[in-house]
This record gives sequence, structure tokens and C-alpha cells, in this order.
Amino acid sequence: MLAANTTPMNGLSVFSRALLNDDLQSDLTEVGIDYARSRFRGYVRYDDDNTQPTGRTRDIEGAGEVFVTRHWGVSLVGIRDIETNEWRRRDVGVVYMDDCVRVEVVYQHSNTIVGRLGASDSVFVRLTLATLGDEGYRNADFR
Repeated sequence: MLAANTTPMNGLSVFSRALLNDDLQSDLTEVGIDYARSRFRGYVRYDDDNTQPTGRTRDIEGAGEVFVTRHWGVSLVGIRDIETNEWRRRDVGVVYMDDCVRVEVVYQHSNTIVGRLGASDSVFVRLTLATLGDEGYRNADFR
């Protein structure tokens, strides 16, 4: 595995990872940017995966969350398949977070591009306790 990471300024991280096979060809490549500030966090990633039995996948993934008050925010996630030029997944959520807990109600629309299943919609609740060390608390000073 080859990996590189740099943080050119506070809150910005740029990284690249590659998994090489025996012929020194890349089977898995990921390149991305993470950005975090007091009320906003987000990332953009490019993934090229040739390790799946169903074949190669290439996609762009992006996500972000914005806190409009100290405790309340919204979140968005999107994964776009480059080969088929279709959305693989789209999420939108409402987030509540304090010093102890993070609760997120998410609406998710997923498309299965390869396989027999079609599109699906779901709503779920994600609960994260701060004492379990989720990275959601890394840049959580929204005061």
C-alpha cells in the first residue's frame, strides 16, 4: 500500500492511497480532500476500485454538514458512479449534537447499479455517543 497525506493549513487535509498488486499495478486508488471548520465539515473523494468480483467501479463521493445553530445542523451525502453517470446514493439528514450525543435522522435514496435490486428509499436514525470516540466529535466546538 502507498499513501500520502498533507495538511497545508488548519482544517484542510489532502490525501491519496493506492493498493498495489503483485505486478505493481493499482487495484484500489483513493484521492480526496477533507475540510473542517467550526460549523462546517465536508469531503470530496475519488475512488477507483478494481478488487470487486462484479468488476471495476469508479465514483466520486462528497459529503458535508453545516450547523446552523450550536446544536442543530443538516447533512448531505452523494455518491456518483462515473462509469454509468448515475447517482449510487443520496442522503439528506437533520443533525442534533451536544457534548454527549449525536442524533441524525437521515433520508437515503440508493440505486443498485449492478445486480437485480433497483432503487430503494429509507429513513433511519443514527445515534452516536461521544464517549465511544466517533470522529464526529473531533471538530465539534460549535460555540
